[in-house]
Amino acid sequence: MVELFHFIGWMIQLPKSLEHRLIEAVKAVEKELKMPYINTVEQYGIEQGIEKGIEKQREKTARNMVLQTELNDQTIAAITELSIQEVAQLRLKLKKQQTGSDLN
Repeated sequence: MVELFHFIGWMIQLPKSLEHRLIEAVKAVEKELKMPYINTVEQYGIEQGIEKGIEKQREKTARNMVLQTELNDQTIAAITELSIQEVAQLRLKLKKQQTGSDLN
């Protein structure tokens, strides 16, 4: 799919003077519609980035809760929207890390 977009971009490659005019025209439409032009692939990439960021934040929050509270896995899972299994695996991983650092 990416190759298709590269091919289309190559096929409609414009001279610099026309490229500048095209960019200005897109900006004018964006301003008029009060929204940026984003193609389907860009939108997909943005959504994937947002989802990945949310997931990392959930894991970070769960990690902090495991380390700093006495909450059980079920409660942490309910708060962070992670599965109980994910919280249990995180707790085990953190315990192994602590045990490893205690030995050093």
